[in-house]
Amino acid sequence: CMAGSEYGYLDLQQKKGPSARFLSVSPTYPANLSQNLLEPIIYAKAAELADKRITFNTELLDIEQDETGVTARIKDNQGRTKSLRARYLIAADGAGSTVRRRMDIAFDGPPVLAQFCTIHLRSDFTSLAGNRPGVLYWILNPDIRGVFIVHNMRKSQVFMAPYDTQKMTADDFDMDKCRALVEKAIGKPHPFEIIGIDHWTMSAQVASTYRKGRVFLTGDA
Repeated sequence: CMAGSEYGYLDLQQKKGPSARFLSVSPTYPANLSQNLLEPIIYAKAAELADKRITFNTELLDIEQDETGVTARIKDNQGRTKSLRARYLIAADGAGSTVRRRMDIAFDGPPVLAQFCTIHLRSDFTSLAGNRPGVLYWILNPDIRGVFIVHNMRKSQVFMAPYDTQKMTADDFDMDKCRALVEKAIGKPHPFEIIGIDHWTMSAQVASTYRKGRVFLTGDA
């Protein structure tokens, strides 16, 4: 638990200050930024590059392509359908991609490795971390196992708890259950607020191809 003994640690950077290892693969130094803070930044830049031509609540219904381009039939949030024509289509619609399915692109690899409940917290972890600051804290003891993802030491953390789907379901993780899990993972009385509960499946699947004609798959989220 966070208040317990440290069995070991892994230093990814190995030294303070700029790391040549990181700078060799990117012109920008990495940052620990949660997705809910990153997405508005990405949207603002995308809107700038696309001259604000970005729409939400739009559903892809079908795709057709030929030698000169791709036609996508879409439905907006008013229920209206229309067709869009472009030279290429780039699909960045995640692991459950509608585009991938429409293109009959298969997945290779196991669909399920583990199931997790993710509990988003608002708390100050400064006193818990002490002189061992980090981004990931693996909790391993007879009573609880999981990992704390520390997006912000003073404000925002996530606890990921694996569970056996043969013994539990997502509905079992109500507020009381999640609070008890976090309390065990912390290991001593400590104030925190649960601001979100979610579930996700860990898999190891990769699309069999990233291109089919004029349609490209990119990204996993």
